[in-house]
Amino acid sequence: MYIETSYPRIPGDIARLISPIFPESKEYNCLQFYYHQFGVDVDTLNVYKRDIGGSLNPIKIFTTKGNRFNEWHVMEINIVPTKPYNIIFEGIVGKDFEGVSFSSKKNCFFF
Repeated sequence: MYIETSYPRIPGDIARLISPIFPESKEYNCLQFYYHQFGVDVDTLNVYKRDIGGSLNPIKIFTTKGNRFNEWHVMEINIVPTKPYNIIFEGIVGKDFEGVSFSSKKNCFFF
């Protein structure tokens, strides 16, 4: 997914990608994704876990802000899902046209 940040987007605009619902489990689930943030005015990528049937406020499980240079970074997060849940990827537009993107590769479950 790539978040386009040129006109008509303005700083602070938000794009979200919400996963399907994943089942509860007594074992760890692994979330793995790659992200790319390049440019002086790139803003923020947040990742949340939202329990279904629980609080309406998701839990932030990852955040990164600003320039991470012209390269892809991998992130792996272990989750113990005590309730069915989904994952929310949130990109926030910065001050320039350069954006945030992320991709996935199957290793555990992935996005």
